[in-house]
Amino acid sequence: MKNINYITLFLLLALLATVGSFTKPAYAANCDGLPASSGTMPAGTYTLTDNCIITGTFTISSGTVTINGGGFAIDGSSSYQIFSVSSGATLELNNVTLRNGRATFGGAIFNFGTVTISDSTLSGNSATDSGGAIRNHSTLSISNSTLSGNSATTGFGGAIYNFGGVITVTNSTLSDNTVTTYNGGAIANENGGNVTITSSTLSNNMAVNTSGAVYNYYSTLTINNSTISGNSAGTYGAIFSRGTLTISNSTISNNSTSFNGGAIANADIAYLINSTISYNSANNLGGAFYNGGTVNLINTIISNNTSATGNCYSFGLGTINDNGGNLEDTNTCGLSSGFNTDPL
Repeated sequence: MKNINYITLFLLLALLATVGSFTKPAYAANCDGLPASSGTMPAGTYTLTDNCIITGTFTISSGTVTINGGGFAIDGSSSYQIFSVSSGATLELNNVTLRNGRATFGGAIFNFGTVTISDSTLSGNSATDSGGAIRNHSTLSISNSTLSGNSATTGFGGAIYNFGGVITVTNSTLSDNTVTTYNGGAIANENGGNVTITSSTLSNNMAVNTSGAVYNYYSTLTINNSTISGNSAGTYGAIFSRGTLTISNSTISNNSTSFNGGAIANADIAYLINSTISYNSANNLGGAFYNGGTVNLINTIISNNTSATGNCYSFGLGTINDNGGNLEDTNTCGLSSGFNTDPL
Protein backbone atom coordinates (compact mmCIF):
# COMPACT_ATOMS: atom_id res chain seq x y z
CA MET A 1 0.00 0.00 0.00
CA LYS A 2 2.83 2.39 0.88
CA ASN A 3 4.58 1.62 -2.40
CA ILE A 4 1.37 2.48 -4.28
CA ASN A 5 1.10 5.82 -2.42
CA TYR A 6 4.72 6.67 -3.26
CA ILE A 7 4.16 5.80 -6.90
CA THR A 8 0.99 7.91 -7.00
CA LEU A 9 2.80 10.87 -5.43
CA PHE A 10 5.68 10.52 -7.88
CA LEU A 11 3.33 10.47 -10.87
CA LEU A 12 1.44 13.50 -9.55
CA LEU A 13 4.64 15.52 -9.13
CA ALA A 14 5.79 14.51 -12.59
CA LEU A 15 2.44 15.60 -14.06
CA LEU A 16 2.65 19.01 -12.34
CA ALA A 17 6.18 19.52 -13.64
CA THR A 18 5.03 18.68 -17.16
CA VAL A 19 2.10 21.13 -16.94
CA GLY A 20 4.43 23.83 -15.65
CA SER A 21 6.79 23.36 -18.55
CA PHE A 22 4.00 24.32 -20.96
CA THR A 23 2.93 27.41 -18.97
CA LYS A 24 4.24 30.65 -20.48
CA PRO A 25 5.62 33.02 -17.83
CA ALA A 26 3.92 36.39 -17.45
CA TYR A 27 7.25 38.17 -17.90
CA ALA A 28 10.73 37.30 -19.01
CA ALA A 29 13.12 38.49 -16.33
CA ASN A 30 15.83 39.00 -18.93
CA CYS A 31 13.54 40.67 -21.53
CA ASP A 32 13.73 37.91 -24.15
CA GLY A 33 14.65 39.37 -27.51
CA LEU A 34 16.42 42.40 -26.03
CA PRO A 35 20.13 42.53 -25.16
CA ALA A 36 19.42 43.20 -21.47
CA SER A 37 16.71 44.55 -19.20
CA SER A 38 18.32 48.02 -18.92
CA GLY A 39 21.37 50.04 -19.96
CA THR A 40 22.72 51.30 -23.29
CA MET A 41 21.15 49.47 -26.22
CA PRO A 42 23.44 48.97 -29.22
CA ALA A 43 22.16 49.83 -32.68
CA GLY A 44 20.34 46.94 -34.30
CA THR A 45 17.00 45.20 -34.75
CA TYR A 46 15.45 43.34 -31.83
CA THR A 47 12.36 41.14 -31.70
CA LEU A 48 10.49 40.63 -28.45
CA THR A 49 9.49 37.04 -27.73
CA ASP A 50 7.76 37.69 -24.42
CA ASN A 51 6.55 40.44 -22.12
CA CYS A 52 9.23 41.82 -19.84
CA ILE A 53 9.72 44.04 -16.81
CA ILE A 54 12.76 46.30 -17.08
CA THR A 55 15.23 46.92 -14.29
CA GLY A 56 16.23 50.39 -15.49
CA THR A 57 16.08 52.72 -18.49
CA PHE A 58 17.22 51.71 -21.98
CA THR A 59 19.44 54.45 -23.45
CA ILE A 60 19.70 54.81 -27.24
CA SER A 61 22.85 56.89 -27.63
CA SER A 62 23.73 56.37 -31.32
CA GLY A 63 22.60 54.65 -34.49
CA THR A 64 19.16 53.16 -35.05
CA VAL A 65 17.43 50.74 -32.70
CA THR A 66 14.39 48.94 -34.13
CA ILE A 67 12.16 46.90 -31.84
CA ASN A 68 9.57 44.59 -33.35
CA GLY A 69 7.25 43.88 -30.47
CA GLY A 70 5.07 41.10 -31.81
CA GLY A 71 2.33 42.48 -29.57
CA PHE A 72 4.37 41.98 -26.40
CA ALA A 73 4.89 44.62 -23.71
CA ILE A 74 7.82 46.33 -22.05
CA ASP A 75 6.81 47.26 -18.51
CA GLY A 76 8.48 49.96 -16.41
CA SER A 77 6.89 48.56 -13.23
CA SER A 78 5.90 52.15 -12.30
CA SER A 79 9.54 52.72 -11.37
CA TYR A 80 11.58 53.41 -14.53
CA GLN A 81 11.49 55.46 -17.70
CA ILE A 82 11.59 52.92 -20.52
CA PHE A 83 13.61 54.70 -23.25
CA SER A 84 15.89 57.73 -23.36
CA VAL A 85 16.89 58.70 -26.91
CA SER A 86 19.94 60.91 -27.42
CA SER A 87 20.46 63.56 -30.10
CA GLY A 88 21.40 61.89 -33.39
CA ALA A 89 19.97 58.51 -32.38
CA THR A 90 16.82 56.84 -33.69
CA LEU A 91 14.29 54.55 -32.02
CA GLU A 92 11.71 52.65 -34.08
CA LEU A 93 8.91 50.84 -32.26
CA ASN A 94 6.64 48.44 -34.13
CA ASN A 95 3.67 46.58 -32.61
CA VAL A 96 4.89 46.93 -29.04
CA THR A 97 3.24 48.07 -25.81
CA LEU A 98 5.05 50.42 -23.45
CA ARG A 99 3.32 50.48 -20.09
CA ASN A 100 3.83 51.63 -16.52
CA GLY A 101 6.88 53.74 -17.30
CA ARG A 102 7.57 56.46 -14.76
CA ALA A 103 9.94 59.45 -14.67
CA THR A 104 10.11 63.16 -13.97
CA PHE A 105 10.00 63.94 -17.73
CA GLY A 106 8.54 61.44 -20.21
CA GLY A 107 7.26 58.39 -18.38
CA ALA A 108 7.90 56.00 -21.28
CA ILE A 109 10.14 57.99 -23.65
CA PHE A 110 12.38 61.06 -23.33
CA ASN A 111 13.41 62.02 -26.87
CA PHE A 112 16.18 64.26 -28.17
CA GLY A 113 16.63 62.27 -31.39
CA THR A 114 14.14 60.64 -33.73
CA VAL A 115 11.35 58.33 -32.56
CA THR A 116 8.90 56.48 -34.81
CA ILE A 117 6.00 54.58 -33.23
CA SER A 118 3.78 52.32 -35.35
CA ASP A 119 0.92 49.96 -34.48
CA SER A 120 1.74 50.29 -30.80
CA THR A 121 0.20 51.13 -27.44
CA LEU A 122 1.49 53.43 -24.70
CA SER A 123 -0.61 53.10 -21.58
CA GLY A 124 -0.45 53.69 -17.86
CA ASN A 125 2.76 55.72 -18.06
CA SER A 126 3.30 58.71 -15.79
CA ALA A 127 5.55 61.73 -15.34
CA THR A 128 5.82 63.67 -12.12
CA ASP A 129 6.39 66.75 -14.30
CA SER A 130 5.66 66.80 -18.05
CA GLY A 131 4.86 64.23 -20.74
CA GLY A 132 3.07 61.33 -19.12
CA ALA A 133 4.04 58.97 -21.95
CA ILE A 134 6.48 61.02 -24.06
CA ARG A 135 8.51 64.19 -23.70
CA ASN A 136 9.79 65.28 -27.11
CA HIS A 137 12.49 67.82 -27.98
CA SER A 138 13.13 66.71 -31.55
CA THR A 139 11.25 64.52 -34.06
CA LEU A 140 8.40 62.17 -33.18
CA SER A 141 6.08 60.26 -35.52
CA ILE A 142 3.11 58.21 -34.27
CA SER A 143 0.87 56.15 -36.56
CA ASN A 144 -1.85 53.54 -36.07
CA SER A 145 -1.26 53.64 -32.33
CA THR A 146 -3.06 54.25 -29.05
CA LEU A 147 -1.95 56.45 -26.15
CA SER A 148 -4.33 55.96 -23.24
CA GLY A 149 -4.43 56.29 -19.50
CA ASN A 150 -1.18 58.24 -19.23
CA SER A 151 -0.75 61.09 -16.77
CA ALA A 152 1.42 64.08 -15.85
CA THR A 153 1.30 65.38 -12.32
CA THR A 154 2.86 68.82 -11.82
CA GLY A 155 3.57 69.86 -15.41
CA PHE A 156 2.04 69.69 -18.88
CA GLY A 157 0.90 67.06 -21.38
CA GLY A 158 -0.91 64.04 -19.98
CA ALA A 159 0.24 61.90 -22.93
CA ILE A 160 2.77 64.06 -24.82
CA TYR A 161 4.77 67.17 -24.02
CA ASN A 162 6.47 68.79 -27.02
CA PHE A 163 9.16 71.39 -26.38
CA GLY A 164 10.12 72.92 -29.72
CA GLY A 165 10.03 69.62 -31.58
CA VAL A 166 8.08 68.33 -34.58
CA ILE A 167 5.33 65.76 -34.04
CA THR A 168 3.04 63.99 -36.50
CA VAL A 169 0.14 61.87 -35.24
CA THR A 170 -1.71 59.81 -37.87
CA ASN A 171 -4.56 57.28 -37.62
CA SER A 172 -4.16 57.15 -33.87
CA THR A 173 -6.19 57.53 -30.67
CA LEU A 174 -5.29 59.57 -27.61
CA SER A 175 -7.84 58.91 -24.88
CA ASP A 176 -8.31 59.07 -21.13
CA ASN A 177 -5.04 60.87 -20.52
CA THR A 178 -4.85 63.39 -17.67
CA VAL A 179 -2.78 66.28 -16.39
CA THR A 180 -3.54 66.97 -12.77
CA THR A 181 -2.02 70.44 -12.24
CA TYR A 182 -1.56 72.41 -15.44
CA ASN A 183 -2.41 72.17 -19.14
CA GLY A 184 -2.93 69.80 -22.04
CA GLY A 185 -4.77 66.64 -21.06
CA ALA A 186 -3.52 64.81 -24.16
CA ILE A 187 -0.85 67.10 -25.69
CA ALA A 188 1.02 70.24 -24.67
CA ASN A 189 2.91 72.00 -27.46
CA GLU A 190 5.30 74.83 -26.51
CA ASN A 191 8.40 76.83 -27.45
CA GLY A 192 7.80 76.98 -31.20
CA GLY A 193 6.82 73.35 -31.54
CA ASN A 194 4.91 72.00 -34.50
CA VAL A 195 2.21 69.34 -34.02
CA THR A 196 0.15 67.89 -36.88
CA ILE A 197 -2.75 65.53 -36.11
CA THR A 198 -4.36 63.68 -39.03
CA SER A 199 -7.20 61.14 -39.16
CA SER A 200 -7.05 60.67 -35.41
CA THR A 201 -9.27 60.84 -32.33
CA LEU A 202 -8.61 62.74 -29.10
CA SER A 203 -11.30 61.80 -26.62
CA ASN A 204 -12.06 61.86 -22.92
CA ASN A 205 -8.80 63.52 -21.95
CA MET A 206 -8.77 65.84 -18.95
CA ALA A 207 -6.78 68.80 -17.60
CA VAL A 208 -7.41 70.23 -14.17
CA ASN A 209 -6.34 73.68 -15.39
CA THR A 210 -6.70 74.35 -19.16
CA SER A 211 -7.05 72.48 -22.44
CA GLY A 212 -8.50 69.01 -21.99
CA ALA A 213 -7.20 67.92 -25.40
CA VAL A 214 -4.37 70.20 -26.65
CA TYR A 215 -2.53 73.18 -25.20
CA ASN A 216 -0.75 75.17 -27.95
CA TYR A 217 1.49 77.97 -26.67
CA TYR A 218 3.54 80.12 -29.07
CA SER A 219 3.56 77.12 -31.40
CA THR A 220 1.78 75.65 -34.41
CA LEU A 221 -1.06 73.14 -34.22
CA THR A 222 -2.70 71.60 -37.30
CA ILE A 223 -5.64 69.19 -37.10
CA ASN A 224 -6.98 67.41 -40.20
CA ASN A 225 -9.81 64.88 -40.66
CA SER A 226 -9.96 64.24 -36.93
CA THR A 227 -12.39 64.09 -34.03
CA ILE A 228 -11.89 65.99 -30.77
CA SER A 229 -14.63 64.90 -28.37
CA GLY A 230 -15.52 64.42 -24.74
CA ASN A 231 -12.50 66.26 -23.38
CA SER A 232 -12.76 68.48 -20.30
CA ALA A 233 -10.80 71.07 -18.34
CA GLY A 234 -11.18 73.66 -15.63
CA THR A 235 -11.21 76.20 -18.44
CA TYR A 236 -10.92 75.87 -22.25
CA GLY A 237 -12.52 72.44 -22.59
CA ALA A 238 -10.72 71.07 -25.67
CA ILE A 239 -8.11 73.45 -27.13
CA PHE A 240 -6.26 76.57 -26.05
CA SER A 241 -4.07 78.25 -28.66
CA ARG A 242 -1.76 81.23 -28.45
CA GLY A 243 -0.04 80.59 -31.76
CA THR A 244 -1.27 79.33 -35.12
CA LEU A 245 -4.18 76.91 -35.09
CA THR A 246 -5.59 75.30 -38.25
CA ILE A 247 -8.48 72.84 -38.16
CA SER A 248 -9.91 71.31 -41.32
CA ASN A 249 -12.48 68.61 -42.11
CA SER A 250 -12.81 67.83 -38.42
CA THR A 251 -15.43 67.58 -35.69
CA ILE A 252 -15.09 69.16 -32.26
CA SER A 253 -17.98 68.06 -30.08
CA ASN A 254 -19.15 67.31 -26.56
CA ASN A 255 -16.20 68.97 -24.86
CA SER A 256 -16.81 70.86 -21.64
CA THR A 257 -15.42 73.31 -19.11
CA SER A 258 -16.59 74.74 -15.84
CA PHE A 259 -15.46 78.23 -16.97
CA ASN A 260 -14.80 79.69 -20.46
CA GLY A 261 -14.39 78.19 -23.92
CA GLY A 262 -16.18 74.86 -24.20
CA ALA A 263 -14.44 73.88 -27.46
CA ILE A 264 -11.72 76.42 -28.33
CA ALA A 265 -10.03 79.36 -26.65
CA ASN A 266 -8.07 81.42 -29.16
CA ALA A 267 -5.57 84.11 -28.23
CA ASP A 268 -3.85 84.52 -31.60
CA ILE A 269 -4.80 83.29 -35.09
CA ALA A 270 -7.10 80.38 -35.92
CA TYR A 271 -8.46 78.93 -39.16
CA LEU A 272 -11.43 76.54 -39.27
CA ILE A 273 -12.29 75.02 -42.62
CA ASN A 274 -15.01 72.49 -43.49
CA SER A 275 -15.46 71.60 -39.83
CA THR A 276 -18.23 71.19 -37.26
CA ILE A 277 -18.21 72.66 -33.74
CA SER A 278 -21.21 71.28 -31.88
CA TYR A 279 -22.61 70.28 -28.48
CA ASN A 280 -19.74 71.77 -26.49
CA SER A 281 -20.45 73.53 -23.22
CA ALA A 282 -19.00 76.19 -20.94
CA ASN A 283 -20.49 77.14 -17.60
CA ASN A 284 -19.51 80.76 -18.21
CA LEU A 285 -18.62 82.27 -21.62
CA GLY A 286 -18.24 80.87 -25.14
CA GLY A 287 -19.70 77.41 -25.66
CA ALA A 288 -17.81 77.02 -28.95
CA PHE A 289 -15.30 79.91 -28.99
CA TYR A 290 -13.76 82.09 -26.33
CA ASN A 291 -11.82 84.46 -28.53
CA GLY A 292 -9.32 87.24 -27.93
CA GLY A 293 -7.57 86.86 -31.27
CA THR A 294 -8.68 86.32 -34.88
CA VAL A 295 -10.79 83.37 -35.98
CA ASN A 296 -11.27 82.77 -39.71
CA LEU A 297 -14.19 80.51 -40.66
CA ILE A 298 -14.82 78.80 -43.99
CA ASN A 299 -17.64 76.27 -44.60
CA THR A 300 -17.94 75.58 -40.89
CA ILE A 301 -21.00 74.66 -38.82
CA ILE A 302 -21.40 76.05 -35.29
CA SER A 303 -24.40 74.62 -33.52
CA ASN A 304 -25.89 73.53 -30.19
CA ASN A 305 -23.06 74.81 -28.05
CA THR A 306 -24.11 76.13 -24.65
CA SER A 307 -22.87 78.89 -22.36
CA ALA A 308 -24.10 82.16 -20.89
CA THR A 309 -23.25 83.76 -24.26
CA GLY A 310 -24.26 80.91 -26.55
CA ASN A 311 -21.82 79.71 -29.20
CA CYS A 312 -19.29 82.53 -29.24
CA TYR A 313 -17.74 85.18 -27.04
CA SER A 314 -15.10 87.62 -28.28
CA PHE A 315 -13.36 90.18 -26.08
CA GLY A 316 -10.75 92.91 -26.48
CA LEU A 317 -9.53 92.89 -30.09
CA GLY A 318 -11.07 89.50 -30.74
CA THR A 319 -12.74 89.11 -34.14
CA ILE A 320 -14.48 86.28 -35.97
CA ASN A 321 -14.30 86.53 -39.75
CA ASP A 322 -16.99 84.93 -41.88
CA ASN A 323 -15.17 83.91 -45.07
CA GLY A 324 -18.15 82.17 -46.62
CA GLY A 325 -20.22 79.03 -46.37
CA ASN A 326 -20.63 79.07 -42.58
CA LEU A 327 -23.76 78.21 -40.62
CA GLU A 328 -24.72 78.97 -37.02
CA ASP A 329 -27.88 78.00 -35.17
CA THR A 330 -27.98 81.31 -33.26
CA ASN A 331 -26.43 84.69 -34.00
CA THR A 332 -23.72 84.98 -31.33
CA CYS A 333 -20.65 84.64 -33.56
CA GLY A 334 -21.47 87.66 -35.73
CA LEU A 335 -21.50 85.79 -39.03
CA SER A 336 -22.39 87.96 -41.99
CA SER A 337 -24.60 85.14 -43.26
CA GLY A 338 -26.78 85.47 -40.16
CA PHE A 339 -28.01 82.26 -38.63
CA ASN A 340 -29.88 79.08 -39.42
CA THR A 341 -32.05 77.51 -36.76
CA ASP A 342 -30.93 73.96 -37.63
CA PRO A 343 -27.64 73.88 -39.57
CA LEU A 344 -26.96 70.26 -38.58
